[in-house]
Amino acid sequence: MNIAIFSDTYLPSKNGVATSLAQLKRELSELGHNVYIYTTQVNEPREDDAKIFRSPSLNLHLKVDGRLAFANIIQIGQLIRQQNIELIHTHSEFTMGLAGRYLARKLNIPHVHTLHTLWNDYRHYFFKSRVANKLVSAHNVGNLLASYMSGCTALVAPSPKAKAYLKEIGLNRSYIVNNGVDAEAFSRWISDDEKITLRQQLNLKSDDILTLFVGRIASEKRVLPLYKAFKKLMQKYTFKAMLIGEGPDLKELKQLAYNDKLSHNFIFTGYLPYTEIFKYYAISNIYTTVSLSEVQPMTVIEALISGLPIVAHTDLAYEGLVLDGVNGFIAQNDEDFGRKLSALLDNPALIADFAAASRRHSLNFSAERQAGEMAELYKKAIDWGRPQCRYNNLAG
Repeated sequence: MNIAIFSDTYLPSKNGVATSLAQLKRELSELGHNVYIYTTQVNEPREDDAKIFRSPSLNLHLKVDGRLAFANIIQIGQLIRQQNIELIHTHSEFTMGLAGRYLARKLNIPHVHTLHTLWNDYRHYFFKSRVANKLVSAHNVGNLLASYMSGCTALVAPSPKAKAYLKEIGLNRSYIVNNGVDAEAFSRWISDDEKITLRQQLNLKSDDILTLFVGRIASEKRVLPLYKAFKKLMQKYTFKAMLIGEGPDLKELKQLAYNDKLSHNFIFTGYLPYTEIFKYYAISNIYTTVSLSEVQPMTVIEALISGLPIVAHTDLAYEGLVLDGVNGFIAQNDEDFGRKLSALLDNPALIADFAAASRRHSLNFSAERQAGEMAELYKKAIDWGRPQCRYNNLAG
């Protein structure tokens, strides 16, 4: 198949969608499909891949990795005709997503769309005033998304949470295709000597229990409640907490740790290259998150593949990832999160049992499996054709 993917983000941008799309492109290509990426231009040098096409863009917001593209629709349309594109798959509801939607309709090409982001959790970045928030309410955002997606041949929900949201805004038919992670990248062997060296560089003792969080250090990830839970537990337990990532709340968290005289208990790495991050999973003992803004977090899948027990806050985003009492715990609230994490800190044997269960469970979330399921959906969408004729074929 000849497939065109439209997205407002792609590598080298540092986010889960960009990483997921790069993996999907690679795996689909290995299955013999031709995959073309239409995305935004960033400041980094262009890659050598002749199947990646970038449109000029500017950053929408300093604190959010979102770009406004200036897509040349006529030129892209000509390229798509030359490439004999059979299906367009959009991964954004903004400029590149709109371009893909328009061209799918204009050229009568089946259109698949994946909902990656619940934008209600990000409105505060763009609309700070009460009036603006009222005008761009959660209800209005839902209506806009429904309008964008109602003409799609097929909708992809990466998780039960995304599927439930689509149903909430009136889109009752969607397919769940889980996000995938490059299993080889996160199951790479790292020697004991390398682990010891890296731990020493981070001022960790060999027997220190290390919890890990990876993601944007921002309010939508609820990093402050996570810090407070750690702070309370650190009065009783000896463990260290590592937070990997950048974001608007990083400076505040560092200051809090300093004020609370806990700087020695926290490791704030800032941004780490994706090619190096598996090492930090490898030296960690427990993955932790209380974020409620996820659709299906790539970082939790990475933790599974890395063999880490997971303690998370109850949310549909973690359904199917964290098996309560098997490879981790699901906490009912922030206070319960502390209790669940303490249950692991009290029991090293349980940490080992959950770690083994995570490795077994991770086989369900490989990038290879995701690509295979997506390719099957593409074939069905091509058979169905444009939605105005065959929309009722969508599965629930």
